[in-house]
Amino acid sequence: MKKIFLMFSILFLLTEAVAKEYYITLGYVEDRDTLRTVAARLHSLGLHAYSSDKADYKVVYTGPFETLTESQKRLVEIRRLIAPDAFIVVFSPMAKTVAACQKKTEKKEMTGPFFVGFSAGGSYVDSKKTEEPILHYEPDDTGYEFGTFVGYDFDDRFFSTLNYQYTRLDDISINDYFATINYRFPLSYAVSPFVGALGGYSTMEWRNNPFQATDSDSSSGSFMGGGQLGVDIPLNENMKIFTLYRFILMDHKTSISTNSDSGEIEHNANHALEMGLRYNF
Repeated sequence: MKKIFLMFSILFLLTEAVAKEYYITLGYVEDRDTLRTVAARLHSLGLHAYSSDKADYKVVYTGPFETLTESQKRLVEIRRLIAPDAFIVVFSPMAKTVAACQKKTEKKEMTGPFFVGFSAGGSYVDSKKTEEPILHYEPDDTGYEFGTFVGYDFDDRFFSTLNYQYTRLDDISINDYFATINYRFPLSYAVSPFVGALGGYSTMEWRNNPFQATDSDSSSGSFMGGGQLGVDIPLNENMKIFTLYRFILMDHKTSISTNSDSGEIEHNANHALEMGLRYNF
């Protein structure tokens, strides 16, 4: 019996010594939001993300790779796209089970892909008069705006939002309802520029009447489109602060009639510069 036990013990030790799996260590992170970003980048490359807890940080690695050649090939790609200081480590098969348990635990702690937010800032609205309508005074073209949105992160690069934006000038109010699709450039863990396109519907109302006219429109509706350019910065694992420039093309027309003439005022673009917060859950 002792011989059989000794034989199985030797066989187990030899198996552990021979069977090796290669992993790549990317480095360490100090918060779950950064860990989620690194995990999403690895996922986009078709790789799994694992982590192990240390004193005040988590070590991030990926794998397993069956051969050294395969791990070296992946190392070149990871150093180029994610972590320049990544390196290869060797684990036994038992470490894979431990890492998988850590991955499941970490996944429960990570923030989800849905988010909400709000923003506020200043606006400049382009307008144009056609056939010189008679006005009591020149309408204003600058004001303020604020908005709210809900969104979804498809991965660490692409995200989409549904937005409501309210713009107020001295004479007019504009309500915009639109959707955006955006691409984030993951240049670093701390700062992420993004660019996006948007489309939706806009309504405009005159609050003050600047016209010396017998008849004039008081409201207008228009389809809208445009783009935005911004950057976001994580504050913690759930919240980010962002700033952006948004350009909206629209086609609001106000028709004016007098006893002797008629004309139009067009509001055809809205430039917004804003800051805001978003919260993932």
